[in-house]
Amino acid sequence: MSRRCVARLSTIIDHGYTRPRPIFDTASRLSNTPTARHIYSRRSPKVKDAEWARKHRPAAQPKPLEGSWPFEVLHAAYQSGGLPVTPPLAVDVLEAFAALTIYNQPSKKAVQKLCQEHGIQPMTLTMLSRILLKAGDREHFPLVRDLLLSSSALNDEAATITLVNQAVETGKMGHPDIVAPRAHLVRLAAAGNPAAMVLQAELLAAQRQPQKALLMCEEAVKKNTNKYTGAEAIGETKRKAWSTLAKLRKQQGDVEGAKLALEKGALEHDDPWAYYYLANTYRRPSDPEYLHFMLKAAASGIPDAANKLGRFYLGLPQSSRAVPKDYDRRTSRGTAPVAMQFTDREKQLLAIEWFSVSIEYPNNKNLDESQVFLALLLRGQGDHKKGRSLLQSAMSSKIYGPNAVPWFFARWHGEQDFLTAKFLTRDMEKVIHGEMDDL
Repeated sequence: MSRRCVARLSTIIDHGYTRPRPIFDTASRLSNTPTARHIYSRRSPKVKDAEWARKHRPAAQPKPLEGSWPFEVLHAAYQSGGLPVTPPLAVDVLEAFAALTIYNQPSKKAVQKLCQEHGIQPMTLTMLSRILLKAGDREHFPLVRDLLLSSSALNDEAATITLVNQAVETGKMGHPDIVAPRAHLVRLAAAGNPAAMVLQAELLAAQRQPQKALLMCEEAVKKNTNKYTGAEAIGETKRKAWSTLAKLRKQQGDVEGAKLALEKGALEHDDPWAYYYLANTYRRPSDPEYLHFMLKAAASGIPDAANKLGRFYLGLPQSSRAVPKDYDRRTSRGTAPVAMQFTDREKQLLAIEWFSVSIEYPNNKNLDESQVFLALLLRGQGDHKKGRSLLQSAMSSKIYGPNAVPWFFARWHGEQDFLTAKFLTRDMEKVIHGEMDDL
């Protein structure tokens, strides 16, 4: 008698019945044979419906968004003219759009219908996405992306330029969602849109077509008018027309032409990015021109400039990546004659002000550093609660999160002074790499 028969007889003796062989086990063993296909097709309608529902079930149900809209930010945008619809109508639009995005990205036809029902243009969706991004609630970030994608699908120039710009800055040009905006950008550049031409020039340069990139950028800056001043005025996304031209000229070996482009963009067209890069052409932050141009850039909304000003008033080098071994605050390049006019407390207050400006921009590449430095400054001023909150925000940082933030939390209520120049340079690096047990 075979082993299978012995096992089956044992089951009958123990339980009084023969255990049936599962039908899907049989199907799996038979694989793609006609028998398996026949068995699979004999499922009941109830089983088929359950399997269809399981297959088409969304991966995760989104959290309800009602009641979580930033009313104060919407009201401020409406009062300043940055929002063309009233806050109550804006909330209605957001709730209607959020209902369309519960399972998938809404179709073009559905978004067109929503715009018609509420009497708005696609540009309004782009503005709402920027307001949500400015509010900083991460719960709304997926909705920001959907708003921009839908607005771009309806041929809104601002949404397309914003999406491609963010893809360039985050290295996600290969993402499937960028295919349609990328094609729209090419059409906009061919039609002579200056902001699209500048962005297209950057993409051509990345594709190792420097001559085409330079020609397109030269053509873009010639289109400057009172309406277009080298940085397309769509919210926070300011395309760096003159600084891009300077970069392309420098790559071609035209250093003098590069500086002339920056000077023209800054002094004649008031381009914030031209101010920022022009300031960086000065070797020493102690130069009065450096501080003048960097202040112009920071006041115009360049977060990197605000971060550098915060470091400047703390007397730190302008880059955390190149700290001299013999660094000393008294002989540092950061102690410019202008900075020496202030007391230590005044310089800390100025650093707090500029780091606060820097963290207002979610896409700031120095966001985590600004949060940590601002947290330490607030701790030194006695505002432990707000400082801890900022430090908690930096927990997700790949640089400061693993070692530095827990290290600071463990010593938050101690008496150590974290604002010394030695600590904020050499010792901070040890804390980041987990090499420092105590001061």
